[in-house]
Amino acid sequence: MLGLALTIGLLVGVSSAALADSTNSGWIGGVVTTSTGAPAANLVATLYTIDADQRRTTIASSVTRSDGKFWLGYQPVGSYYLLVTDPTGEDAATWWPVPSGPYRPDAFDLTTANIYAQITMTPGLDISGKVTFDGKPVADVWVCAGPDIACPQTDASGAYTVRGIAAGLHQLVADPGEGPYVMTFYPSYTAAWSEVSGPQLIDATTAGQAWDFELAAVPYVGGTVVDEAGAPIAGATVCLHTLCDTTGADGVFRIDVDLPFHYFPSLVITAAGYQDGSLMIGANQHEASVTLIASKPVAPTKVTGTAPSISGKAKVGARLRAKVGGWGPDGVALSYRWYRNGVKISGATKATYRLTWRDWRKKVTVKVTGRLAGYTSLTMVSAATKKVGWR
Repeated sequence: MLGLALTIGLLVGVSSAALADSTNSGWIGGVVTTSTGAPAANLVATLYTIDADQRRTTIASSVTRSDGKFWLGYQPVGSYYLLVTDPTGEDAATWWPVPSGPYRPDAFDLTTANIYAQITMTPGLDISGKVTFDGKPVADVWVCAGPDIACPQTDASGAYTVRGIAAGLHQLVADPGEGPYVMTFYPSYTAAWSEVSGPQLIDATTAGQAWDFELAAVPYVGGTVVDEAGAPIAGATVCLHTLCDTTGADGVFRIDVDLPFHYFPSLVITAAGYQDGSLMIGANQHEASVTLIASKPVAPTKVTGTAPSISGKAKVGARLRAKVGGWGPDGVALSYRWYRNGVKISGATKATYRLTWRDWRKKVTVKVTGRLAGYTSLTMVSAATKKVGWR
């Protein structure tokens, strides 16, 4: 009867899936003790898988009993991660087995042999500080020291306390969420942190240290769109990749964006009645205003026109005429050249051509060229007639 009671106690909170057929699987359980060797009750043992991108998937969890024991049920053969956390923060979150290096836990392999983990907790440390902007406290900012520790929010005075941190070095981050401030690694925001100094690591064992943050406003690229005379342009669209803003009557735009260090994107501007333009910006213009000058379209420098067509009957002795549409600009001079099956017809250089016996059973086309000083000439060719017939 005692054995039955023990089994029931171990299975509290374990799903029926965890009690599946044990073929090709093993069970996972264990006991947790404090640093003095006493049973650690009411802690949470969680079994994870972690993929290559460090994304965790919870497989099972169990709360330790008064004797410190926990049970995570039968699990398929594979690699797993086991973490024990203390909701009160008195003990530091502890991975099993003990990690061989900093920052990342070690996996253990489950085979058909069962695993009984013996885990010793260590007292958690508390760290405190304040979060400010321009020296003034900022409330409701999440402060985190890693994914295994609860993240508190700052109070009205900007103060916070993170509980249950293990001794050693940690990366501390203040996350203000959506709003006017940017997420900041301790101690302050630097646009180029990823390539220059890196976030500073804190030592949780440093007694009496206040770990204070100074937030920065959300970085942006902004400025004014003006015409060549310096007048603002309203309704212009300015884009940085997929982020866009439209200027108001004052021509001002602003795009909130965190530019990585040594990154040189281009602002692209479009405005009705103006040429599309762009301006390359870089880290030295981070949070700076820039002026985009929109230019009026340049007058065309090419002759324009449409392909000619041929009127008249395709019969020997008939006269064909080249018909042209609107060619421009004004003053363009047109010249003509007729072809028989793609070969120039000698002397046929006028707008009309009389078909001869040499054109019988051939197809005729006309090429029109427009020329004007200072412009690139344009040549267009008509569609061919049907085969020229006898009378």
